[in-house]
Amino acid sequence: GAPRPPLAFGENPLATVEELRAVVDERSNVAGVPLLREALEHLRPRSDSPRETRLRRWIVREGLPEPLVNPQIVLEVDARGRVVDSAPVDLVYDRARIAVQYEGAHHFSSPEQVRRDMRRDERLRAAGWEVLRVDKDVFTPQGWARFVRRLRSLLALRGVNRGQVLQAGRRPRSRRGGTRAQIIHASAPGAGTAVHAMGGPVEG
Repeated sequence: GAPRPPLAFGENPLATVEELRAVVDERSNVAGVPLLREALEHLRPRSDSPRETRLRRWIVREGLPEPLVNPQIVLEVDARGRVVDSAPVDLVYDRARIAVQYEGAHHFSSPEQVRRDMRRDERLRAAGWEVLRVDKDVFTPQGWARFVRRLRSLLALRGVNRGQVLQAGRRPRSRRGGTRAQIIHASAPGAGTAVHAMGGPVEG
């Protein structure tokens, strides 16, 4: 298909969820509006791709906790508290320190991209995070079954149940421009994590 226009996804969407909801509310007598309202409940700002969203929705459909969407995990700060190293992650269980990365075709397009991903995962693991990498095979019956078994096992191993994970749908809504960067500070193994939003609260 045609390439996506620049500034149309991730941190720079064409519209916020609130703006989309307002448009739908203004057209309450239009056919299909109930379906649109239902779809709005599943939208999360900062989602970078349809398959990433599909993966998140399938996870929730399995009865698993909903992960956070595209936060930056801070891996190192200097003596003044300034960020020295951080890593972007597609889907995150912050309390369990589980990072789920959906790797599209471009992640295998060049040796340099493969090396960047390897270095990112090494840094995350060194900070005590478990990294699950998946590609389009995760949407096959066999691939999905393997992934769900692994994720369930890790959540149980790290003592996380549904009530202990930050639920994306329950976080406060942001004001206009509500895709501010969400920051997770990676603590030493055995310690907790803190979630911050640069510039204000984040709707996830």
